[in-house]
Amino acid sequence: MSEQWPPHPFNIALKDMDTWAAWYSGDTDRLADIYGTPGYRRRARYAPDGNLAGNGDTYFWGRPNPQNAKRRHVPIAADLARASSDLLFSKPPVITLGDQDKQNEPLMERLNAMFGPDTFSAVLSEAGEHASVFGGVYFRPWWDSDIADHIVPHYVTAAAAIPEFRHNVLTAVTFWQELPQEPGSDYANRTVRHLERHEPGRIIHTVWAGDSSHLGEKIGIADIPETEWLAESLEDGVDNTEVVQETGLDRLDVVYIANVRPNRGWANEPKLANLGRSDFEGIESEFDALDETASGMITDVRNGKGRIFVEEQYLRDDGPGSGASFDEDQGVYVKLATGLGSATSGGSGIDAVQLQIRWQEYAQVYAEILAVILQNAGLSAQNFNDGRLTTGVTATEVDARNAVGESTRKKKINYWRAGLTEFVKIVMELDAIHFETGLRLTQPPVVRFPSQATQSDSELAQTIATKRSAGIISVAQAVQQVNPDWTSEEVDEELDRIAEDKVAETKLAFGKGLDEGDNPDAEPTEGMEPSEVYTGLDELPAEGAWEAQQEGETPAGDDSEPEPVDVEDAGDDG
Repeated sequence: MSEQWPPHPFNIALKDMDTWAAWYSGDTDRLADIYGTPGYRRRARYAPDGNLAGNGDTYFWGRPNPQNAKRRHVPIAADLARASSDLLFSKPPVITLGDQDKQNEPLMERLNAMFGPDTFSAVLSEAGEHASVFGGVYFRPWWDSDIADHIVPHYVTAAAAIPEFRHNVLTAVTFWQELPQEPGSDYANRTVRHLERHEPGRIIHTVWAGDSSHLGEKIGIADIPETEWLAESLEDGVDNTEVVQETGLDRLDVVYIANVRPNRGWANEPKLANLGRSDFEGIESEFDALDETASGMITDVRNGKGRIFVEEQYLRDDGPGSGASFDEDQGVYVKLATGLGSATSGGSGIDAVQLQIRWQEYAQVYAEILAVILQNAGLSAQNFNDGRLTTGVTATEVDARNAVGESTRKKKINYWRAGLTEFVKIVMELDAIHFETGLRLTQPPVVRFPSQATQSDSELAQTIATKRSAGIISVAQAVQQVNPDWTSEEVDEELDRIAEDKVAETKLAFGKGLDEGDNPDAEPTEGMEPSEVYTGLDELPAEGAWEAQQEGETPAGDDSEPEPVDVEDAGDDG
């Protein structure tokens, strides 16, 4: 028998990832299959004898639905993944060169071509969502001179990878994907998989034909249209069941970035323990409970629709075999004679029934479940943009909840910054090798995440203004507080610009002739002769008058004695 696929224990991990993918996509048919299949879920409820206790009926989506009742799905899992990604990448990180490499403009241009905000931000946003769902992502480079003139960085989800770790370090990884076959093709009834194994210094491509749970046999790469392009590099007569690409590196060209650790569910599985933890892990039952609550609310809304009951005499005969109907818009009815019906005996003949819709109770349960989901995911209602959880909450409580989201963000950034720094180094080195640019890093790149605003711009401005008025914060510290991700050099540059702005504002406030004394070509004030320009003095003192007065001398050209000053009379004027 051929090798089991996925190999143990990754078959366990991929079952969980398959479940998280169903919640993420909102595929309710898939959820019903998962929770309605005995033994599918590793964490399903088991009896002491080891058998599954029940047929998956512990989950709302696993219960039989013989009456085909309407069930509502709330896309909370997708919203959670989106919020987690936005927490990191709504303002994408800035990837720059180290101080020694910044002067190398061609190197900077090459870096921006691959990791600039216009090219890499969208990749990070997508990868952030998938990391939230599957617990992590693998960043890998690819290159094809027919498509791009540089290395292209991209990612692979953890659900499509079989990693190998040694001493907590990724040493090899095999990416795989199923290739659907056209009806009538040679492998139409087989499960065809393309395996791409990354090892230090090389990438090995193979194609296998098996079934849903076994790898099967190795087949020719050129036999499958999706991988035929790989065989173009092979020489005639060479075994075409394997293609090896040399990377030129002495290490692995792939980087794994965990969503967050430790992994609670797989801590006792050595081959899985180094994988990251999904934001969905352990709260699948809360997703399920939220759907059950939403479905119950919809049922209550339907039951609460107003209904009327009418007596038979109010019905209109639609003819033989057609039954009778009631016209809701009819405005005139004929009275019945006394004793011929209940409507003449004190009854109304038409009764209305309006059941109560318990929307407040359902809303409270909904909010409680949602709060548990956010708490377990390490997010706040502000990160989730849900006003229902912040109504009536004090400012102190809001700050405390914001602190939870900020703490989660900082924890995740630690994984992403280290992983992206290493990946940028790998990509730049591969780019120099395969595109012969001659541009190499001399020091590690810098990956800088911008701050996440926990205050609005107006609140932050008011806080800084209050501190400035109290004299407890400098201009430099204020600039740093507004831009916490700036370097000291950037802060200094901003301080210089602020000083220049102050000078310009002063000149505007006191007139454009403020510095005319230093400008011999300055024009006099409009409409006045140069001798008539007001200077604020009746007569300018002679050159050297101030210095001479300080020394008790009379300046040249003035024979008059200085007037004595009466100190007592001048006391009030200072």
